[in-house]
Amino acid sequence: MDLFRHTTEMDNHTEGAVGYASWVCSVMNDESKMNTKSYKYAICEMSAITAASDALAKYTDRVRSDATAFNMYGLLVEKQKLHGLAVNAFGCATKLLEENRGPEEQLRMVRINYARALCGMGRGEEAVSQYLAAGKLESLSEYCGLGVAAYKCGKFDISREAYTTAAVLAETASEKSHALSALAMVSYKSGDIDATKTALFQCSQLSPPSPMGLKALCSLGLLQHDLPLAAAALQELHNMQDSSADLPYLTACMFILQGDADAARKHLAKCAHVSPDNAHLWRHLAVALLDGGHRYEASACCAAVARHLDPTSQDFGAWLAVFPVLAGWHSPSSLPQTAFHTAQKAFHVQPDNLTALSCLVNASLAQHLFNSAIGNVEKLGKFCQSFITKLMSTVEEKLTYMVGDKSRLQRLHLWCVKQFVVIQLSMGETEHARQFLQNAIWLYEGDEFLQCLLAFSNQNIPDLKPAAEKDGTCYAMQLLALVYLSHGMDKEEENSYRSWTQQARTREEKMITLVKMAHLVYLKLLKDKSYDKLTSTFKDMCDMALSLDNTCCAIYLMQAVLHLRSNNQRAARHCFEQVLCFRDSRHSVGFATQLASRHLLTIHVERQDEGRIQRLLADMDEDKGLVELLKQLKQMRPAAETVDHWDAVDN
Repeated sequence: MDLFRHTTEMDNHTEGAVGYASWVCSVMNDESKMNTKSYKYAICEMSAITAASDALAKYTDRVRSDATAFNMYGLLVEKQKLHGLAVNAFGCATKLLEENRGPEEQLRMVRINYARALCGMGRGEEAVSQYLAAGKLESLSEYCGLGVAAYKCGKFDISREAYTTAAVLAETASEKSHALSALAMVSYKSGDIDATKTALFQCSQLSPPSPMGLKALCSLGLLQHDLPLAAAALQELHNMQDSSADLPYLTACMFILQGDADAARKHLAKCAHVSPDNAHLWRHLAVALLDGGHRYEASACCAAVARHLDPTSQDFGAWLAVFPVLAGWHSPSSLPQTAFHTAQKAFHVQPDNLTALSCLVNASLAQHLFNSAIGNVEKLGKFCQSFITKLMSTVEEKLTYMVGDKSRLQRLHLWCVKQFVVIQLSMGETEHARQFLQNAIWLYEGDEFLQCLLAFSNQNIPDLKPAAEKDGTCYAMQLLALVYLSHGMDKEEENSYRSWTQQARTREEKMITLVKMAHLVYLKLLKDKSYDKLTSTFKDMCDMALSLDNTCCAIYLMQAVLHLRSNNQRAARHCFEQVLCFRDSRHSVGFATQLASRHLLTIHVERQDEGRIQRLLADMDEDKGLVELLKQLKQMRPAAETVDHWDAVDN
């Protein structure tokens, strides 16, 4: 081995490359050496697989007629999960053996390797063809490979037959249990629930049972609302001391099915803190917090931990981008990573993933609207349009060739249409939006919100008002209010909000209308703070909103600003502190905390209250933007005191 290794490192030695690769493959094929010190040193520490594959890559570039070398090269790169290179190598080996009429057994083994690599690339149809062309399969692994390939391409009959044969060929109870678990998976996918239960029960009776089979049995019990069955499977998993994230997740599902969602969240939180290095547990906790009580900030934090632990995850990396959007993480000055940046990274990891692209569309649109609201000159509108156009074209392409239920893709396409209209209207492209809406309404004739958007684009109150009343949602009401506002019809806007407050069917809708009404009065008070009637109306709106939800940060922010305008710093400070206190509430967004903390810091600096300043910095985890603002305020204060001193001298 040492001599072969030296020859590959010194120069491109033909015999040395083949000899070293052959030795590496023979050692890896010997299971008795897997846990020995010599294996760990020669294969793992010396990076033997990489070195051998590099040597064979140079060899096969020069010698194109060696089928054995191509086969070994395919095995080595497949071990490194480079399935594309493995497919090319096994394909060349198969072609050479067919052309040169090589040994039948060697051709059969190369075909099986080729089929396995094709299956790893997701090319199930070709993999099944290669398995069938290999002739009679002999081992358990070969039948399992055929079963996986057939399952991936939807040939469930072939897959079921392969796994049934694999269960018969299994030499140990553990192997048979795994084969039965796979057979149950195929049966469930084909809709045969009885066969699924039979296979899983047989699997659970073996010793030791397959952990995946027990998890499948528990999942089947949960799906069928069979709590005793699910509980029995969970108990068996506990006895096996399974350390994966599946066990806490299934236990949480059990609690939810029993109607105790709080217990499910507590259990996931406990498991996440017991095993803080498990990214899947943090992901499950993020979902549980989001579903349980709209704890957007906490969910986003858990998702950030999961992303940090597994930044290149192909399983849920794209999906985690949803949480920062819901948490309102849009301000780059106070956050290490905004929702838009998170969605960008997720899209770069999986550019062909619809979830990743949908998150990017959502985040870019939210970032664009946020930037427009705070007067930022940065424009994301064109990017939003390109993202939405790409998503729509991708969905339309999938709809053309998809077989089966298309309802989810159709809902996604309708959502894209609405977002595209919103971004066009926000950019002032009213004419283009109107033309696009007319085509969209022809496609989605029954969608009432599209009718409202068309009426809004025409700025025609007689058309919009009936559409808003017919739609019956708070979104349609807001469109009508925006038209009133653009026409200077403040009274009509206020009346529309009041009428909707009375008609609101849910607590959420009533909260939205109350906050909108309070904001309307707030804007008027900014222009004329001496209007006593408006002040009383604003107070009533705020009291009503806070009686429904005392964690609404938007109300506290508006109250604080008006208190500052009337030089009531104590009341303003109390409102800003309430925002920080409820920053993890359902009505809080990321920039609300930023605004409140900066205003509070300004108040504390003016009062020279060092104790409160230090507590605020500690509470905000030494926020960089806050620390920089503190430096600027302290630099400005001596200059202001100097100016006041010379003004007094002049007087």
